[in-house]
Amino acid sequence: GHNELSLTDKNNIGGDFLKANMESSSFEVKPLDLASNIPDDANAILIMNPQIDYLDEEISRLNKYLKSGGAIVITMSPQFNGNMIPKFSYFLNDLGLKFVNGIVLDRLAGQQGSQASIPVISNYGEHEILKNFEGRTLFPVSSFFEVVDSNMFTFTSLVGSAPFPATWGETDFEQVKSGRADFNEGFDYKGPLSILVVGESKDSRVVVSGSTSFVTNQFQGQSNNFNLFLNALSWAVKEEALVSLNRPQLKGNIIYISDIHVSLIFYFAILIFPFSLFIIGIFAYRKRLSR
Repeated sequence: GHNELSLTDKNNIGGDFLKANMESSSFEVKPLDLASNIPDDANAILIMNPQIDYLDEEISRLNKYLKSGGAIVITMSPQFNGNMIPKFSYFLNDLGLKFVNGIVLDRLAGQQGSQASIPVISNYGEHEILKNFEGRTLFPVSSFFEVVDSNMFTFTSLVGSAPFPATWGETDFEQVKSGRADFNEGFDYKGPLSILVVGESKDSRVVVSGSTSFVTNQFQGQSNNFNLFLNALSWAVKEEALVSLNRPQLKGNIIYISDIHVSLIFYFAILIFPFSLFIIGIFAYRKRLSR
């Protein structure tokens, strides 16, 4: 009821591929209307990119659920038209996380075949979720978080962007739309920026991601994205045995070619290789004439 990511949508921006992977990992996924009570047997609540703010009674139910030992997995995204979910942002702040309404930009992404708005992550923090986890993940159109004082949770940054000046958090969305975003001291945020964080209390656990698109259908070929999400979900519901399993690699992994590789392919295919054949042909022809 908050215009979240649809887990039944088969389009590129939908999440039915994520749902299928959760179900294949022994999770049962059901819709939930927070206007009614949360079922007693709910192991975790997924809040996937809400676009409409929550009512006070819904926030109250989420807090009560967490205090009773529940788990919540949240994915967010930049709010390009201004923060439309202030009450939900206050809820996160009370947990110990400040939602920064900006977008992570990565200057080095182009060298790895990506775009500035799609940070490429290959270095991770230390956590049981990341046990034996290797390879790179993509976090497209990602917001970020700052840890604030909390009496309830201890937070750990699981995925962070590269240090500044490689990455920064841009808060002027008009610059982003124009394609001419630059770091502005006093307004923007210097990397490294926390993109995916996890929090743990005595009884409860939370997982919060600044990107929702990283587990949408359009990135289903990026198997590490989904494996990381499933690992985090397994940890949130205290099924650590599932985290340690080697998840099968999904078929059809996307191969990203960097700008340097594109240039090399161009020069070899268009210039060097044909020119070399031309030289060899002339050499062979002149050698034949000399006989």
